[in-house]
Amino acid sequence: MKKISRILSRRRPDDAADSDSERSRRRAGSPTATPPPAATGFHQLPFRRATGSEVALARTHRKLSAGVGGGCVVADGSRDAAACARDDDAGQQSGRRGFLTKTCPRCAAADFPRLLDWKHGQPRPWVPLSHVLLPPPGLPPSPPSDGDSQRGLTPPGAPQCPFCVFFRAMIGPVPAVGDGTAKFHPYLRIRRAFERLDGVGERHELAGSVMIEVMARKKSLPWGYLVKADEDEGWSRYVEAKGEASIRARVVPAMVDPALPRCWLDFCREKHGGTACMAPAEMVRGLRLVDCTEMRVVAAEEIQARGETDYLALSYVWAQTELDSSPDAPSDTSASTLGPDGRLPESVPPLFADAIAFTRSLGFRYIWIDRFCLPLPAGERQKQVDAVGEIFSQSLLTLIVAAEDTSLGGIPGLSTPREEQLCLKTKTGLYATSLVRPDLEVASSKWASRAWTFQEGLLARRRLIFAPSQMYFQCRTLHCHESLSLPLRLAPSISLGRVFPAGDGCPRQPGQFKDLIKTYMCRDLADNQGRLDALRALLREYARMGGLAVKHFLGLPLFHPDDFVTSRVVSETDRLAAGLGWICDWTRSVELSCRRTASFPSWTWLAWNLREGLTAADSKFAFNLVGDMSPILHGVSAAPRMEISVGFKDAAVLSWEIDGDAISKKSEAIAFLRLETFSFDLDFTVEGAQAKLGDVALASENRALVEAMITASLSGQEDGASGFACLGVLVSGRNWKGGADCAATALICSRQTSGEDAGAWVRLGAVAIECEAFVDGPEEAVLKGVEVDEGQKKDLSVRLRELDLY
Repeated sequence: MKKISRILSRRRPDDAADSDSERSRRRAGSPTATPPPAATGFHQLPFRRATGSEVALARTHRKLSAGVGGGCVVADGSRDAAACARDDDAGQQSGRRGFLTKTCPRCAAADFPRLLDWKHGQPRPWVPLSHVLLPPPGLPPSPPSDGDSQRGLTPPGAPQCPFCVFFRAMIGPVPAVGDGTAKFHPYLRIRRAFERLDGVGERHELAGSVMIEVMARKKSLPWGYLVKADEDEGWSRYVEAKGEASIRARVVPAMVDPALPRCWLDFCREKHGGTACMAPAEMVRGLRLVDCTEMRVVAAEEIQARGETDYLALSYVWAQTELDSSPDAPSDTSASTLGPDGRLPESVPPLFADAIAFTRSLGFRYIWIDRFCLPLPAGERQKQVDAVGEIFSQSLLTLIVAAEDTSLGGIPGLSTPREEQLCLKTKTGLYATSLVRPDLEVASSKWASRAWTFQEGLLARRRLIFAPSQMYFQCRTLHCHESLSLPLRLAPSISLGRVFPAGDGCPRQPGQFKDLIKTYMCRDLADNQGRLDALRALLREYARMGGLAVKHFLGLPLFHPDDFVTSRVVSETDRLAAGLGWICDWTRSVELSCRRTASFPSWTWLAWNLREGLTAADSKFAFNLVGDMSPILHGVSAAPRMEISVGFKDAAVLSWEIDGDAISKKSEAIAFLRLETFSFDLDFTVEGAQAKLGDVALASENRALVEAMITASLSGQEDGASGFACLGVLVSGRNWKGGADCAATALICSRQTSGEDAGAWVRLGAVAIECEAFVDGPEEAVLKGVEVDEGQKKDLSVRLRELDLY
């Protein structure tokens, strides 16, 4: 009679130390006794890890062994299973109750050992798994109890069959009765790689690799695919072009083996010469690094003089204080205060201690950690903050910690064990789950929610991510997963759910600017004043973009003149006017998707955050009238006779069109934009705390949106609607001089009556207006034929006026 075994190869940190001989062998790059490294990612639907009480009960009663790997159900009749049986008998004698385990009739009929070891030419049936959700009846106590106590009975929910235990865990939480249970029919399917992986066609070397799906509720894969583990524990077939190519699983141990990431790193350095993976030899001026051998901070110029240029960088989130890594970090905490000669404090937080130890285990000496390396003097510190993008892009490898609260613990797999991997050992081999897809796991982490980590991840040349379940590596050519193994020579051609965009992460099209901002607006920042600093490096990449470079003015894009398709000369006013027309909508209903902060002027998106609870998928960010592919502005220009000036905190006002150089050199903060352009009044009444627009020529959708803007703004006014005024301000448009497809962008602005903005005009939002023509006049003009409702059109009168927009 077989036993269910839970094989959990977790070790305590002090038990994870390798012998000297094994360390030497790893440094030399020799094969170790670990399974071959994992390779790239895989297809997977949204992650739902099993947490049901029945599954937890099954896990609790799987026995521990150190022979196979973490979370492994043994169902092969091997000595491991027999040993577990003996352990159960011993447990019963000591008062613990064991669980009878044998293959149930349905699983026996399915013959899972043969089915999982599928060979080409064999049938590929759909195997129903609904029976694994049915709890078996309670069994009498064994050995018999002398009393009548119910405590001696085996709980009715405890699975008896090892295959039922395994597949129930793979399926995830069991739906409650009445919650669509009758329609829930999980099943198993045999898939081939070309059916599931992008970049793998029917003639690809990996096309025939078997990847088994266990489809759960809503067709999700809580544990990923089930793949046969590689029996060859050497490295040659993984790194070199030897043997038949295939995709295999890799058992993920509780603690990281440094030989695996070192293999990925060495492969990239050897094979990707002359690509974006290589960095310039010059280091950032004033850079400081942690010397992991002497445990002190040194100047990069010192090590560069000795011919050493390789260093690692650490990207993380300090979740305890809700601060990002880098500039927001306090520089005067005891944990980061340096001693004489730049010595690190005696007590280093586990996160940093792990990063330093791991750097040494890879064979390197230096790492950049913001807590220790950012200079204390404000001026020098700001210079380094501005260079954060270069620091990460020039580092040899960026260590990314995508765990929960790194302030309290160490890095997963280094000083803290990682989550167990679900495996199944049968007579035909060991089968391991590919785990949750890394891009989904990283996206759900605190690391992916912070503003500073956005540019750190995108600009890094090589990234090694430590997630709760596994490691993930991505350079600018390939990406590898710890849980899956395939020949590295084939990895660059396969797209398997990358965490970061393919290539060097640099922008290729000006139209991508809106996607950058949309994603960034979802990121959290402890101090909104640093919002521009946390994106500055990526904005510089757009300014250096080959071809049609995009500069910015306080976060607003200044699209290249050659991106405008027009018969007239493109002015600086045209470029800024197009950037002012940004629109952020919530796609589900007419509600304000943004809330304003006071750190920046209202006319830049930097002053706005997405409403709490919204994600990039919920919102739509765009620059009105701006396309995606160059040339992106067809017939677009500033509003007729529009003039823009820039006002500073020192009361200086400079012309945007004439004084561009002087504006760029001003050190004072920008206070407002002075706009002279056409605008129209927005009269409204308040009914039951809701603003209702009067007779104005706007489409019904725009009316509802403007009313929502005014209503939200009124809620912050002490005097309500008293003295509150609203305007629609034209900033950009298409085909002002006539012709089809005439359109305009109008900023919705209000004069505030209370608070810091009392008496000032501020931006509430923007709307797009389509019309038949624009008819200009000396002081007034008309937007002819504005579509109001279906089949109805009205004229919208506008007049020239000047206002300071704060």
